[in-house]
Amino acid sequence: MARQTLDLFRERLEESKQTFKFNAGYAGLESLPGDFLQTLRRYNQHILELELSSNKLAELPLELSDLKQIKVIRMKYNNLVRLPDLLPSWQRLEVVDLCGNQLVNVDPVILARLTSVRELDLSGNMLVDVGEGFDRLPSLAVLHMENNRIESIHESFGRCRALTKLDLSSNNLRQLPSSMSKLRKLQRLGCANNMLRRIPSSMGQMKILKEFDLRYNDLEPAYKKKSEEGLSRLLGFLREIEEREQQEEIERLRPVGIQVGLFTEYRCRAEQSQVVTDECGKPVVMDNRCWARTGHTLTQAGSMIFIFGGTTLRDGTRSNELFWMTTERMEWHLQMTFGDVPAPRDQHTAIFDTTSNRLVIFGGRNAAGKRLNDVWHLDTTSWRWHKPQMEGSAPGPRTGAAAISAEGQMYIFGGQAHGMRLNDLHLLDLQSWQWEQLITVNTGPSPRQLPAMSLCGTQLYVHGGKNNFVLDDLWVLNLIRKEWSEIVVGSQSPHPARQMHIMDMWSDQLFIFGGSDDLGGMSDRIYKMKLPYGSAALPQRPDWVEINLDLEAGRMRSAIFSDGRLSLLEIGQNTYSSSEKGLVSWESIKTCRLGDLQARPMGLANRQPDNAKQLRLDHALALGVNKHPAAAARHSRKEAVMLDHVRAFSSIFQELYPQRRQLYLLPQNETGCQKLVCTTIRPTQLPQLSVNNWQGAAEFVARYFAFEPLQNPLQPPAFLPSPASVVEWQGGDAFDISNVLVSLLTGVGYDAYMVMGYANPATVQCNRSRVACHDFVHSLLRNPNTAAMKARGRLEERKKSSKYAAKSHNTPNLLARALQQEASMNAHSVNHMDLSSAALDPPAPEPQTEQSEKTTLVHCWVLVLAGKREVAENFFIEATTGQRYTLDGSPYNGVEFVWNHQNYWVCMQMPQPHSDSRADPAMIKFDLLDTMAWEPLLDVGLPVISQEAQAADNDTGSSISGQSAAVSMRSTMVRPAPSLLTGKSRGSMAVRVSTAGSSTDNNVQFRTVSMASSLAGPVSRMSVAVGLPAANEVEAEAPFEAPLMPDMPPSWVPKLRFSQEMMDMRCPKGIRTSQYWRCQHEIFAIFGETSRWDGLSERLTIYQEGSDKVAEEVREFFARRKDRLQLRQVILLSGSTTEQFENGAGPSMLETLMVTSNKQRCMTFKAAARADGLRMREQTLGESMTETFQGRSDRLLVRKCKYVPESGESERGRKDSKLDDQMPISRITLHYARGTDQSEAAAKAKISIFAQARYISMTFHSSADNLTPGQQLVVEDQSAKQHAGSSSLSSSSTEAALKLDGSITDYVQAVRDSEREAREILATRERQEADIKLVTPFYDIIREASLEDEDEPEEEVVAKSEYIAPYLPSGGIAALTTRQQALDVREQCLQGLKDRLVERANIISARKDAEVIQLNKRQASFARDRTQMTREEEEQHELDMADIEMRIHILDKRLQHHEERALSKQEPRRHLSRLAQIEHQMLADQLGSSTARAAPLIHSGS
Repeated sequence: MARQTLDLFRERLEESKQTFKFNAGYAGLESLPGDFLQTLRRYNQHILELELSSNKLAELPLELSDLKQIKVIRMKYNNLVRLPDLLPSWQRLEVVDLCGNQLVNVDPVILARLTSVRELDLSGNMLVDVGEGFDRLPSLAVLHMENNRIESIHESFGRCRALTKLDLSSNNLRQLPSSMSKLRKLQRLGCANNMLRRIPSSMGQMKILKEFDLRYNDLEPAYKKKSEEGLSRLLGFLREIEEREQQEEIERLRPVGIQVGLFTEYRCRAEQSQVVTDECGKPVVMDNRCWARTGHTLTQAGSMIFIFGGTTLRDGTRSNELFWMTTERMEWHLQMTFGDVPAPRDQHTAIFDTTSNRLVIFGGRNAAGKRLNDVWHLDTTSWRWHKPQMEGSAPGPRTGAAAISAEGQMYIFGGQAHGMRLNDLHLLDLQSWQWEQLITVNTGPSPRQLPAMSLCGTQLYVHGGKNNFVLDDLWVLNLIRKEWSEIVVGSQSPHPARQMHIMDMWSDQLFIFGGSDDLGGMSDRIYKMKLPYGSAALPQRPDWVEINLDLEAGRMRSAIFSDGRLSLLEIGQNTYSSSEKGLVSWESIKTCRLGDLQARPMGLANRQPDNAKQLRLDHALALGVNKHPAAAARHSRKEAVMLDHVRAFSSIFQELYPQRRQLYLLPQNETGCQKLVCTTIRPTQLPQLSVNNWQGAAEFVARYFAFEPLQNPLQPPAFLPSPASVVEWQGGDAFDISNVLVSLLTGVGYDAYMVMGYANPATVQCNRSRVACHDFVHSLLRNPNTAAMKARGRLEERKKSSKYAAKSHNTPNLLARALQQEASMNAHSVNHMDLSSAALDPPAPEPQTEQSEKTTLVHCWVLVLAGKREVAENFFIEATTGQRYTLDGSPYNGVEFVWNHQNYWVCMQMPQPHSDSRADPAMIKFDLLDTMAWEPLLDVGLPVISQEAQAADNDTGSSISGQSAAVSMRSTMVRPAPSLLTGKSRGSMAVRVSTAGSSTDNNVQFRTVSMASSLAGPVSRMSVAVGLPAANEVEAEAPFEAPLMPDMPPSWVPKLRFSQEMMDMRCPKGIRTSQYWRCQHEIFAIFGETSRWDGLSERLTIYQEGSDKVAEEVREFFARRKDRLQLRQVILLSGSTTEQFENGAGPSMLETLMVTSNKQRCMTFKAAARADGLRMREQTLGESMTETFQGRSDRLLVRKCKYVPESGESERGRKDSKLDDQMPISRITLHYARGTDQSEAAAKAKISIFAQARYISMTFHSSADNLTPGQQLVVEDQSAKQHAGSSSLSSSSTEAALKLDGSITDYVQAVRDSEREAREILATRERQEADIKLVTPFYDIIREASLEDEDEPEEEVVAKSEYIAPYLPSGGIAALTTRQQALDVREQCLQGLKDRLVERANIISARKDAEVIQLNKRQASFARDRTQMTREEEEQHELDMADIEMRIHILDKRLQHHEERALSKQEPRRHLSRLAQIEHQMLADQLGSSTARAAPLIHSGS
């Protein structure tokens, strides 16, 4: 550097040593000297500020970039035309002052690299616009840009989030960007001396703005006025304008809705390739299409709709994406969120906290299938996820829970945990994040998942959900009283069973919509119920009212209630296959106001419950043909040929018999395809042997399927689904159930048919309220304790009293009928189902009228013909009840058609064939080969004339006379020729038969006889009309040729399959209730998910005569009970309970137990399995006890005990509850049997022990030397005296008599032992009933294990690491960041292990100490009382001492083994340190001290 320059800067360089600032301002420098950097470094190498103002510099040399410590650079009033290139190299640069230069624009590349700059001054330049780059200065707080020529500001300028002061005065600005409102930290803004006319309305949201200078602008009058009034008035004015503009924008951009019924439908838009920037500023392409998914949450807050998580149908993966849209724009956005994002999940819950504008989610199942219980919340302002630190006892991991929020609190109810469903209720405070479980005072809803929940004031409503089945109950919880109440719906109301549905309260009405029904199909129905808001009293049996929505079936929907509106998201296609799932997204939204919904008119048809079969069919049709076998939705070639023949056959039949019912040939199946009824039968033989006979098959079908009446009882069903679908649905009408039963019967070789005809209303409706249950009848006969004996007595009294009275024609008494049927059953070995089919009529039914006899109610049942499977006679089976009827004793009053899997027959045995008269089944001949009686669909042979017809012909000769004449002209025809079916040729098939004696056609009478259906032979006839003209002649058309008969197509139904679990279920949903006369029969599943927890398999409730509500007796049958309980019978009138066990229960071999009002007890035992041979024990508490024995070596038969009665009735009543062992014994009587040897001397017959008088009385059986029984008195001192008046005894007899079984004390002790055993049995039964355990079959164990493996794949892995969880910090293993922390956790684990080992040793030692003390006490007692002890007591003492010493020895061994194991756990390994060895020795010493404490006690005891 030149000397004069050094002299000029010498003073300032010296100053830089102290101030770390070099000032070269006002030096007139055009450029810096070449050695400027070296000179500056010699004085100070850490310059922080460089002052170069008021020079003529146009650029800065790049070598100055070596000044790494520069924080401030000031270059005011220079000749810079662009930003210096070296500015980004100063990484600590905070202040840049470039005021008064000649900058025309700012390079955004250089500007973006000034990341540490806090203050930038660009005023007094020639800038024209403010371009990009400023938004990339994260630390920029102060920006001066006044006195430029700025005309516009880029929209990205609003991303300068740290800016607090901005000066744009004296420019050419005509408007400010709307993004200025995003400068949330801006406090001072100068815009004076510009050309502004308006201010962006969005700037009204800048609430922390303190100074806004708008002087000297061209503001419009309204803006100018508000700016002069003050900043607050201006900002308020801007907010008003913003709201108005937003509404105008909303109306402008709002999609045009299309009115579709009650809904307004909008198309949802979504940009497929939107480019956004992430948190790091990198561009990301977003696909905003919201793909259809399941298990997600749909939440609405105001106009914002959020969708989070779920399993997408596109790829089947769980997601953690967040989509949102507004109801104003209807445009989907895939939101980019920040922070720690929750794991992908589905089946979680979500609510929106309006107090803090955040979305809260809970639980669900992650991508690995593990259930969660974590809580996350999303700030919808910053779109950042947070995981709060929870307090309190959190709910367990679960899926499918219900959640709702109110006043900053979230309620969680129910859900499914690992291996169980839940019904607990938890409360989460969304401010303190504190969990609390709400404890209710009574029992609430059953455990369930996926229920609907709604909160209205202090009333929390819960509806539906799923446990083993889909539920329809409604519960309400009073949050103040913490009390659950069930709202019972009216009997005329529909009962919508739903899961995954939604519920909301609006305008005093409770609404539910959508969800899945018990068939698994998605419902599109909405119901409402009137519930007064805030009312403490529950309404009395309110009704659900269905609302007509008229929604298109088959669409996938997701729904939500919000602000009195129902919104539905729908996919674009109605149905979709697996290949199309990736293209399905939520493309439209429908909304409607709840107040505009009108209830469905409550006509007579609507008051009836929905037909379950029709609901299932709607569901099956909505699924489409892809969900069914291919053969179900199309016709094979054989089926097409057969359909032509069937249509022709039906058409001709309808023309010839217009008064007859149309043939039931081609109903639709579950896919909507017409199928021949014969091909719907699928003969199947099941592997289960229990259904390989008609009795087992009928009983299983009647119990397994839920009966549903026909939707129109006057017509056969339009749909006849396949038996496979009926098996899956577990329900159907009489046609469906009969179809399944015929398929099973024909599969095992029975000649079975389906019969369509007519039956009485009780049979059609399956109403058995006037039919006696065969189980009830048998219970009357088997049980003498019930009303059977009373009924028998009344019957005998009635007979005696009415000996000479006129006989009544009423129906015989039920008991008499039952006795007759029982005798018949024993005589003929009839199956129990035959008993049910007999006429066990209750009170005589009302006499049938003529109209009731000609009922038109359509029904279907099963016919079994004789000849196969050793069936001796024809009979009917009512498939809905499993009952067997004879042909002349059935409830059916007409037969129309009969069919099986081979053919179809029309009954032609009508009294008046051309009318709708009925063919009585009792009068019908079921010879299906008789062509005069049955018209087949397919002819299988030559014409057959019945014997009756032949006999009639023989009587009348060759003529046919009267209405009984019949002609059958048959051949084989399937497809009639076209000429046969059209024109006059069809009429030419009529045959006129003339009989002598008539001269005019007026006497001609027509009677339809039969219908031929063949064209293969030389003569073809479809129908014959028989007339009676004058001459004996017949006119007929010439025959014509026809094609061959088609074959019956094979069944299109897949083979029926019943798993063993389905067989064990026995009834639909695991429970079936049948109402009979005076009794109700309930059947429950034995195995599987539907089985009862207490093992109850059947329950029979018998009501009092003349009342169907007051129960008289209850019989409960059990299975799989671990306590071997089989039957419990409760007689309610007497209060007695009898329990029967299988093969003897418990050590006492108990078989039956009867308790009557806690006063009388009766127990029977399996005598052969007991050592004492006890068979029965009867007790009357406080009075007596009688025991009966069998098979004893001492020939003891009966032991009776009587107690000393208490004095006074009050005292006696007070002591009724006194234990038997506290009651003094008055007398004990023992009865013995005589031996086989009659000459045996002194055989004991009876011993009477008088415990109070202290003597014994004996009675002996008579013997050869003593023919009269003798009595001997034995007093306590064993002296014998002969009783006065008794015969003398020999000396040998006296000696034998004196050899008693024991003393009076022994006899009394035996009675006390029996009393103690009885009490133990009762106590054991109480414990068993309190904790009922079932025996789980093997296949149930396998099934549950497989479900658990699929349910929680990570459960085992997690369990392996849980043992260190108590010693880890709150953050888990991830919180161990240093080695010292890990060592501390290790030390805590080792110390805990040591403590547990020592504690275990102390427990064993304490038990040992107690045994030693007991030993010492026994020894001291023996030493004190040894002289007074008998030999037996000494032997008992020795046995007790041996037991105690054995227990002490066992505890010694256990303690020794524990010490060895404890030392092995702490044993040092090969390279263990000395410190670890010392710890090992200390542990051994601690364990040894515990052992040493017990040593003195052991030695003293021995």
